[in-house]
Amino acid sequence: MRRARCCTEGPTEVDVMFESIIDEVYGYDPNSEYKLWIRNPHRLGLILRVPSEWEAHETPEEESS
Repeated sequence: MRRARCCTEGPTEVDVMFESIIDEVYGYDPNSEYKLWIRNPHRLGLILRVPSEWEAHETPEEESS
């Protein structure tokens, strides 16, 4: 099982850099597992900030609502 971590202030610069490298190698995925994982606690107010390009996209479940 893969575990993600994030401080309560949001993803660190290293987290954002790592995700951008993954996006470059495998293609940009607005709904990657990590981006979705970060959005959930952000939506609940547990994480203060996320990169603006990460919060703008909707998941397929949200689109059908």
